[in-house]
Order: sequence, then C-alpha cells, then structure tokens
Amino acid sequence: MRRVSVVVSLKRQAAIVGAQHAGRVGFFLRVDDFAGHYERMLSAGVKFVRPPRTEPYGVVAVFLDVAGNRWDLIGRAVNPCERATDAD
Repeated sequence: MRRVSVVVSLKRQAAIVGAQHAGRVGFFLRVDDFAGHYERMLSAGVKFVRPPRTEPYGVVAVFLDVAGNRWDLIGRAVNPCERATDAD
C-alpha cells in the first residue's frame, strides 16, 4: 500500500513540473547586457513567449526553461543622463 501512495505522489509532482506558478512568471534573471544575452539565448533556441518591452525598472522579456517555467530576462533601466551622454 505504501508503494502505491509514493508512486501516485510522484506522478502528481511530475504533472505540475512547469506549472508551479499557474502560467505566470516565477523566476527572474537580471543581466547587465540585455541585448547580448537576449540574442545569445535566441540563437541557442530559447523560446521567448513575450518580446522585449521597456518598463520603469528596465527591459524585460519572458522565456521558458526546459520544464516550461516562465522566467523574466531583465536588463537594467537606462538612466536618461546616460542616454544623452551616449548620443554625444
């Protein structure tokens, strides 16, 4: 009887892999070079489910890991003063 309950428990656990966060982002990866990491991840076949967008806290895109979990790839926000300096 104990063996049956362990097997059932393992099957239930396996069924929720990739769905622990109900389809929402559950993990975050912050990087300094967003564009570089984004391009390398695309080249490596990483599936992005939301394209990059700019938010007050930085640039973000949502990707899936091998188990189907959603991650935010986050790049730092650009300081408006830095942007002006870069253009000069």
